[in-house]
Amino acid sequence: MVAFNANKAQKKSSKILDVLSVLVWSVASVVLVHVIAVLYGAYFIQNFDETLTLSILVSSLAFIRPIIAYGPNTLTNLLQRLQWEEECEGRCVCVLFGTLLAAAPIPLDWDTPWQVWPMSCCIGALLSEVGASVYFIVRELRGTKTTTTTSSTKYK
Repeated sequence: MVAFNANKAQKKSSKILDVLSVLVWSVASVVLVHVIAVLYGAYFIQNFDETLTLSILVSSLAFIRPIIAYGPNTLTNLLQRLQWEEECEGRCVCVLFGTLLAAAPIPLDWDTPWQVWPMSCCIGALLSEVGASVYFIVRELRGTKTTTTTSSTKYK
C-alpha cells in the first residue's frame, strides 16, 4: 500500500514537472521569437505590443503546439533532426518562412492598412499555417488512398 502511494505521488510530481517545463519552454519560445523580430528590425519600445503579439502568434503556431503535443524536448529534437517531411517540422518551417516572406512588402508603402507592422507578418504566418495544413491533409489523403487500393488489389 505504501509503495502504491509513493508511485502515485511520483507520477503526480512528474506530471507537474512536465506542465511546468512546457510553460517554461512556451514562454522561452515567445521571448526568442520576440528577440529575433527585434534583431530583424522590429521596434523594441515604440510598437512593443504589436511585436509581442506577433511573437505570441508565431510561437503558438510554430513552437507551442508541438511542445504541448510532443513534450518539452521537442525544440531540441526539431533542431537535431531537420527532416521537414514530418508534420511537426514542416509546419514550423512553413510558419517561420511565411512570416519572413510576408515582411518583404512592409517597406514599400506604409499608407495601406495591411502593410502596417506587423499585419503582413501575421497574415503570412496564418496563410503559411493554412498552406501547411492543406499540404499535410492532401498528403495524408493520398497516402491512405494508395494504401487502400494496394491492399484491395492484393486480395483479388
